[in-house]
Amino acid sequence: MRYALLLALLALAGCTETGQIMDGGGGTYWISSYASGIEGGAFGANDAAYAEANAFCGRAGKHAIVLDNRDRDLVTTNGNPGFLQPGRTTMHFQCS
Repeated sequence: MRYALLLALLALAGCTETGQIMDGGGGTYWISSYASGIEGGAFGANDAAYAEANAFCGRAGKHAIVLDNRDRDLVTTNGNPGFLQPGRTTMHFQCS
């Protein structure tokens, strides 16, 4: 019982990771982000990427303009999307 509770708590632990911003050429940039299900999955990953893009552009006194965004919820090992699924996004943006 103790181990089941510990596993349940670990499964609910939130995690959001954002990769480094990469130069996309022509004044554009790419960023990728991941969020656990408890952090909002693809929606949370999208929010984290956009916040990081705005922080990056803000250092130059600008804001991020999203050119393209591809996000998706990840699926469980049995192939079924379900409640609290982690997600990932890749965002292409420019500073303006």
